[in-house]
Amino acid sequence: MNNLGDSNLKEKYLLGLKTAGFFYCGVSVYFLVVLIFFPWLSNKQLLTYLITWQIIAAIVQGTIAYFANTKNYNLFTILLVAEVTLHALIVIGLQTADLSSDVSINSNNILGRQAIEIFIMPVLFMILCILFFRPIIFYYFAGFLTFLLLLGLSPIIFNTGVFFTIEREIIYSNNLAIDTQGFSGSASLFFWSFAVGIAIIWQANKHAKSSASFEKTSLVLSRYFSPEIKEEIENSDLDFDNQNPKDLDVAILFTDIVGFTKLSEKMPPKDILKLLSGYQAIMIEAIFENKGTVDKFIGDAVMANFGTPKSSGNDAQNAFNCALSMNKKLKNWNNSRLEQGLSTIEHRIGIHFGPCVVGNIGNEQRTEFAIIGDPVNVASRICDACKKFDTNLIISQDVANRIKIIPKSEIIENFEIRGRKNTIDLVKIYS
Repeated sequence: MNNLGDSNLKEKYLLGLKTAGFFYCGVSVYFLVVLIFFPWLSNKQLLTYLITWQIIAAIVQGTIAYFANTKNYNLFTILLVAEVTLHALIVIGLQTADLSSDVSINSNNILGRQAIEIFIMPVLFMILCILFFRPIIFYYFAGFLTFLLLLGLSPIIFNTGVFFTIEREIIYSNNLAIDTQGFSGSASLFFWSFAVGIAIIWQANKHAKSSASFEKTSLVLSRYFSPEIKEEIENSDLDFDNQNPKDLDVAILFTDIVGFTKLSEKMPPKDILKLLSGYQAIMIEAIFENKGTVDKFIGDAVMANFGTPKSSGNDAQNAFNCALSMNKKLKNWNNSRLEQGLSTIEHRIGIHFGPCVVGNIGNEQRTEFAIIGDPVNVASRICDACKKFDTNLIISQDVANRIKIIPKSEIIENFEIRGRKNTIDLVKIYS
């Protein structure tokens, strides 16, 4: 099973395997007690063999139930299916042999009783097979148990002179008479065990797949949205798959690591990945704490937005607060790295606010929920401008006009954005 949904579904199948193992173990222990204290086999040697088998079966089933996990699921499933197959063959086979041995006895309607009692063990095994939670396993056992049942019924049904009747006096006095109602009731019980088993497994699998799909979606949402926004999305009617593009005023935030190219030349790839993972982790934490959304990672850069999939109020303020939090977290992280004898890093942050088009782009093979618009490009250029003005945080005047508190700052007028005709006023933040 390769994808996340299949992995979650496998967890459900694992639960079914463990439950089946425990129940089969309980049945084996039950039969063991019956064989020891209420033996129904006259052959002492055969009884000893059967008791030994029940002990082995209980140990195997209990071991599978206790130690089964997602890694050994396939192996343990095959092992338990094989063990249960052999178990059913032995138990039902012995029952059939014991019942069939008295076919000629003409007392207490032995034959009629056999024709009804022979259904008991197959029905029990059929019900227990539902616990595997796998349709293919249930179908296998349904076919196998039906075969064993027909094999046991053959010498009874096809016995010369056998007939069905509903007359009680004849049923109790004639060995060749089979109770029509009793036989049809037992046969119906076997059939309905099969039908109900299919219905239960079908519904359970449908719910499990639905649950796995929800868990997959929930995990994906948790990677991009803060817990509060994620919960709001799950509780709302937002449908990203069918959502049409719409215009939203969004705060866009970009960060990137200072001198990352030179830094990466001096470090092994494994250390670079570890550094990026650590940096991105604290950036994501700051974004989520301020109700933002992780848009994408571009090398050492992080792009976040505030205001999608819906506004949280003052999105510009949230973006600015996020930037301050990012700087604080980076400082603490650098202190931790120094204690470990590792090098520190610096980053730059740029924020802009403006109207963007938000929606799905792509095709059936790949779809991405994207933000498109001039503010995205401007925010990226503002982040780059930090190099020129020797600071790690610059915001546009559009952002500054929407936030309540600005620390020590300096206005940069008429800044030219590469690729853009109109100039823009920026605010350099001293943090």
